[in-house]
Amino acid sequence: VPTIAIAYQEKSNQFMKSFGVRENSINLKELEEEAFMEIFDRVISNPEKYSLKERESLDEIVAKAEENNKLLFDLIKK
Repeated sequence: VPTIAIAYQEKSNQFMKSFGVRENSINLKELEEEAFMEIFDRVISNPEKYSLKERESLDEIVAKAEENNKLLFDLIKK
C-alpha cells in the first residue's frame, strides 16, 4: 500500500527515506492543505510506482532489522 507520512519527528522522514519514498513525507509543522494534496495526488496517481519502490526496499530493511536484532542479543548475552 503506498504510504504518505505526516512527520512529527525526523524519524518519520528517515523511515520514509529507507523505503525510497521520502518525497511522500511532509513535516507536521509545514502541513498545509495544498502541499499535502500535491503528495496525495502524486501517490494516488502512481500507486504501482510507489508500491514497487516500497517492495524493492523491503529486503534491505528486513536485513538491517535482523542485523540490529543480532547486535542487541549479542549485547544482552554479555
